[in-house]
Amino acid sequence: MMVYKTTKKRLAGLLILLAVCTACGAGVGAGPASEAAGTAAPAGEAENLQMLAWGPGLVQGTGGSEGFYYIGLRPEDRLSGNIRYVDYATGQDVCLSSQVNSGHGGDDDPSYLDSLLGGYSLFLYRDQLFFLRVGMPGGAKRSEFGEKADSALYRMEPDGSRRTRLYAGDGSSELLAYAVGGENSLYLFRQGAEGIELLRLSPADGKEEPIETFEFGTAPVGCTGSKIILSAAGQFSETGEIELRVFSYDVQSGARTDIVSKKGEDIGTPIVMEEEIYFITSREAEVYSFEGERLKTLSLEPAVPAAANIFERPYAMGADIFIPCYDNGTQSYYTGILRTADGGFLKTAIPLHDSEKNEDMPAVILAQTAEEFLVVSRRDFVSHQLQRGDGSTTALTSPLYGFSIILKEDYFASRAQGMRNVSRQE
Repeated sequence: MMVYKTTKKRLAGLLILLAVCTACGAGVGAGPASEAAGTAAPAGEAENLQMLAWGPGLVQGTGGSEGFYYIGLRPEDRLSGNIRYVDYATGQDVCLSSQVNSGHGGDDDPSYLDSLLGGYSLFLYRDQLFFLRVGMPGGAKRSEFGEKADSALYRMEPDGSRRTRLYAGDGSSELLAYAVGGENSLYLFRQGAEGIELLRLSPADGKEEPIETFEFGTAPVGCTGSKIILSAAGQFSETGEIELRVFSYDVQSGARTDIVSKKGEDIGTPIVMEEEIYFITSREAEVYSFEGERLKTLSLEPAVPAAANIFERPYAMGADIFIPCYDNGTQSYYTGILRTADGGFLKTAIPLHDSEKNEDMPAVILAQTAEEFLVVSRRDFVSHQLQRGDGSTTALTSPLYGFSIILKEDYFASRAQGMRNVSRQE
């Protein structure tokens, strides 16, 4: 899972590996030829794909029109958790459960998740909530935890009721924490012995169909129409250079189309916007069409001047790209913002306070409404004792995040006093 770094040095080309190497198991090969045909998906009504789950992040969650769902780890073992809900209107952060005077720790509680092994994601699709567990297949983990170490996908109502398991792994592979939604199908990514397999899965009954296999290190970065935009990153042993390839896969025709290939230290982070792909490097934004045409290059100097460095992976929200930065001159953090609608830039300094370091980093936006952002505004650390299988215990420290709601106009104007803190209820 991505966490904020305390280093103030530029991460150069390794920024991209945070975005796409969740499952890097092998180097990047020659890759598919342009317009190479894969296993064609059955013909049907036109797909209009959308990204539902984006893989590892600071806080794994999903935002609806009235609130935000995320998973809180349970203090007794950190291997199980609860689905929690932040209500935008009331500013309350609660377990997704109607039980009162409860520890929310039993299988009869709709918020309780008995295993988070390997990682997880939450996403909304067609007015239902889905929980995906990555799993930790094979070997000692499955011997110790049984089916709790397997990948799984569950569907439930928005209040957590009527939970149904749609997918159950068998211990030989693992799901990745990404999901794409089509008109009537979900598209999941499964890592096995041969590479990354793309699955089409019915959200009604869980019927699955493998439709393509990609090389290790492949992950989705966005969608357009019936095409999933994917990136594959690896390192060439001959030169030590990092290579990033971005290509599309059409779930209806089965065609792969190369978009761009980049090598070197500062290859950038690909961010898929509505009509273009932005590569955010240390000093520039290179803009490409979905067909691979280089459209323009924007200098990031207004947002990332010479005295500043990008210290964490950029991300998009709406038509804006948010770039976490550190200013070496003032020794302070801020967020640079690229407004893709007009090519303009802003800077803002809404803080995420780290209690352990006692310093303010850039707040991370998790979700938005028409007028407000939900942001991570605080990170504390809690200590607890983890019970080992032999009866002994070990000390463990884990992060606990706090959230705030802020008007967009206050966020862009760096008016932190306008933040409304979210109150966590146990």
